[in-house]
Amino acid sequence: MLQPKPGSPTHVVKDGDGDKPYGDVSYADPRYQSDGQKRYPLDTEKHFRAAWSYINMPKNRVYSSEQLAAIKGRVKTAMKRLGIEAGGDEGKAAAASKAL
Repeated sequence: MLQPKPGSPTHVVKDGDGDKPYGDVSYADPRYQSDGQKRYPLDTEKHFRAAWSYINMPKNRVYSSEQLAAIKGRVKTAMKRLGIEAGGDEGKAAAASKAL
């Protein structure tokens, strides 16, 4: 039987702390939801952008305002480390205010 390659979406690392499908990386959601799963890995630009897009969709907001602020803060911090600008409504508002 073929094993998934490390780093692929189906590769799961077992470490005694639960399954980590992306290995030993930081997550924007460290287990806030009732299922205890970590969400929004912060290891690649693709993941930063996906997390930012997902968390800013009103239909996907299942977090308290404090949790949402913490998640957004973690994503923004991770993006800034790589010089990536956040998109979405908040990113547009920030860009517009800079232009004034």
